[in-house]
Amino acid sequence: MSHFHHDAFEASTVRRGTATAAACWDTAIAEARKFLAAREAKAAAAVARAVLEHGAATATRTTVLECRNILGCALWLDGDGVRAAEVLDAALADGPPLPLLLNHALVAAGHDPAAAASSLGRYALDTADPGERIAALQRGLALWRQSRGQEGLGPASALPRTLFAALRTLAISTSRAQLASLGLTGAHGELMAYLHGREAGREPALAAVQVYAPSACVWVLLGLDYGTGAPAARRAFARHARRLREGGRSGELADLTGALYEVEHGPPPGPRLDQYRIPLSVTEE
Repeated sequence: MSHFHHDAFEASTVRRGTATAAACWDTAIAEARKFLAAREAKAAAAVARAVLEHGAATATRTTVLECRNILGCALWLDGDGVRAAEVLDAALADGPPLPLLLNHALVAAGHDPAAAASSLGRYALDTADPGERIAALQRGLALWRQSRGQEGLGPASALPRTLFAALRTLAISTSRAQLASLGLTGAHGELMAYLHGREAGREPALAAVQVYAPSACVWVLLGLDYGTGAPAARRAFARHARRLREGGRSGELADLTGALYEVEHGPPPGPRLDQYRIPLSVTEE
């Protein structure tokens, strides 16, 4: 594993111009992702921080967001979910890409389920796919229940603003037929009654669907872009398994094997809400 030196950042930004700097940032991001796949979270965080520190003048918005995304993942894998969520939350202020909202919800769920529910509400508002909107609301409502520490959702007026707005959007924009096709026959009436405060105690039939995975960073641990298919995952598995054996770290093969199994046999990546997404694939403005 090679190491990315801080002086390379300064040489690129100060002496060699923007074009070379962009290549330098791309190299740094690739290096940070290699560290994540090698379970060297602290090293990955150091590289991401270096880009954020030295790249203000030349790094694109895409690069900055991706570095924050990688830094959040590194902190989370290193056991610091609170700081990871703070890093991602800071990146949410300026029109975040949808995957960043999902990553924030994933990281925050363990210590601040209300904040996670709010991010999922925001995602549900912004996504154009009715199925993904409902999946995000299912998970968001489950997290809101968890944050309350008591039975039920409570009144609609007490929901996080984004979650309430997303439920209202669902009620307005999704037909009964669409809800029925998603296995939610009868939910429309319950949803409207809940949003308008009628029939106290009645809640919308949007029970959360729990998805269990051996890791929330399956593609991260394989060193692959989120959603990469099984053939490439098998090749990546072979490379990483060989490196672990040669490094005397065979005990870590279980996680790697679980990650490969999840890619091969788990749900399709598109609608999943239980996996950390790198890269964000932000389109430049």
